[in-house]
Amino acid sequence: MISFLIVGILLLKPKEVCERLSISYTTLRDYVKRGWIKPVILESGRWRFREEDVEKLMGIVKPEDCYTLRSCLLANAER
Repeated sequence: MISFLIVGILLLKPKEVCERLSISYTTLRDYVKRGWIKPVILESGRWRFREEDVEKLMGIVKPEDCYTLRSCLLANAER
């Protein structure tokens, strides 16, 4: 796993994010489009994601329990 460290912030590649969240790249793009996670866009145009933001989603997204992030958010709100 090759991550980037920029000014003390660990940045993950989309593939690493997908592996951590057990989601597809298509789902990750959907999360970005919906504003649930925001990419850092490098000068090259490539996306990177702050580890902190991914960990926030990890607390919400549990693939074995949830089918969508929305259902996870609703389930966690009820707890």
